Amino acid sequence: MRYRIPALIGMLVVVAVATLAGQTSSSPAQPRTAKGWTPPRTADGHPDFQGVWNFSTLTPLERPA
Repeated sequence: MRYRIPALIGMLVVVAVATLAGQTSSSPAQPRTAKGWTPPRTADGHPDFQGVWNFSTLTPLERPA
């Protein structure tokens, strides 16, 4: 009973420090510029969507009409 309140205060301090240490700093985001970059195109001029597509969700990519 004698150590209950100091132990509670110590636990709260540990939780507060862990919470504050896990947060990132809020620095202003730098604007992204895409100078000189053009998206890849196919031979007929359409966007090139080749690559790895992740289907690990329950929502299908193409839904029935």
